[in-house]
Amino acid sequence: MLASAAKAAYWDSLAESYRSLGSPFRPISEDVRIYEKAVADWAAERPRGAVQGLVLGSTPALAGLGWPTGTQLISVDNSFSMVRSVWPAADRRPGICGSWTDLPLRDHSIDVAVGDGSLNCVRHPEPVETVCRSLSRALSPDGLFLLRTYVRPEEPESVEQVFEDMFRGAIPSLTHFKLRLFLAMPQDRRSGAALEDFYELWLEHVIDPACIAQTTGWPLEDIQTLSAYRQSSTVHTFPTLAEFRGLLHRHFDECAIVTPNYLLGEHCPIFVLRPR
Repeated sequence: MLASAAKAAYWDSLAESYRSLGSPFRPISEDVRIYEKAVADWAAERPRGAVQGLVLGSTPALAGLGWPTGTQLISVDNSFSMVRSVWPAADRRPGICGSWTDLPLRDHSIDVAVGDGSLNCVRHPEPVETVCRSLSRALSPDGLFLLRTYVRPEEPESVEQVFEDMFRGAIPSLTHFKLRLFLAMPQDRRSGAALEDFYELWLEHVIDPACIAQTTGWPLEDIQTLSAYRQSSTVHTFPTLAEFRGLLHRHFDECAIVTPNYLLGEHCPIFVLRPR
């Protein structure tokens, strides 16, 4: 399978299974409150007309934020399947299939941009730098950028520890398992964590998915979605917090970093940023 076709197949599969995805790979009420407070604080300082909002990706929870009255909201996602199946298209909420490296937006036309794990889906360091430059160009000089990230600890746990906890039923969901394994996989900022490598680790440790479902309580149909990782060319990148700060500081001023309190929330900080 060609690399582009394999990548498209992964996002097609994610679009189909997105509704079964849980925290921390899908924002929950605590994340929403953090985004909403930051937007409200920003809006209170800047009385203006209609706000132009941008969502990097197709995250429904970000579309449903308590945006200021009259907000004109747009989504840009590279996957047509995600735009078609996941983005909640409605009045003032168009979804566009496009590239973040060259956002199809006028200069300084966006007041507030939000993303959920968006820069973890981009290769580092060169492509993500291009995305940051493109976003900085699109943001108004007094705009706001909110970004939830997935950060690798400075001293990751071992892959074996993750599987040991899974086998003893100590990981509450497949989503929590995925994040822990992604963060534990050998990687650096440039190499990232390839989905096909994740799947190879899964095959090395798991013989019977039905047995895993019984042991963990995870739905078997959720476990079977891991087959989308097979031969996938998709790579997710998990920089450390320091690496993320170094990247973002080249393009944005950091106002705050808010860490959620839910399980694994320490690996999911939300950056509150302003364009330089």
